[in-house]
Amino acid sequence: DKWKIRLQLTKPVTWPPLVWGVVCGAAAS
Repeated sequence: DKWKIRLQLTKPVTWPPLVWGVVCGAAAS
């Protein structure tokens, strides 16, 4: 599972949703 996560992190496409989720989470808390 860790390798799948690392593989996704290497793909630029997965970053925008991840950053958006972090921003929304920070704004909600």
